[in-house]
Amino acid sequence: MKFVIHHHLTVPDHYDLMIEKGDALLTWRILSREFTKFLRGLPVHAERIRDHRKDYLDYEGPVSCDRGRIEVYDSGEYAGDASDSVIFLPINGTILKGTLSIKEIRENTCMAQITLIQGRDQ
Repeated sequence: MKFVIHHHLTVPDHYDLMIEKGDALLTWRILSREFTKFLRGLPVHAERIRDHRKDYLDYEGPVSCDRGRIEVYDSGEYAGDASDSVIFLPINGTILKGTLSIKEIRENTCMAQITLIQGRDQ
């Protein structure tokens, strides 16, 4: 299965982590100030937003209505099952390699804690 991380050069600047599942991409929004912590292997809060079409696995370009631009930060493959409230996914991207931990925050089902466990490939 595939994953992608988009950098949204919009206001506010943010990243979307998308995980392929069936015919859709499960998507979490990570604010830019949190993304630098994520790259250091620290847990960050991310907002679960609507699923995206699989067309976004390799999309780069403008956001509709002149709202900015999307660039692919990283993409690659993952192993495992993205279906539980606690997900551990080994990932192998162009930049990021390791294991993603995605845990729902119980008091708010739209929020999750995401950690890149094994860090960034240097």
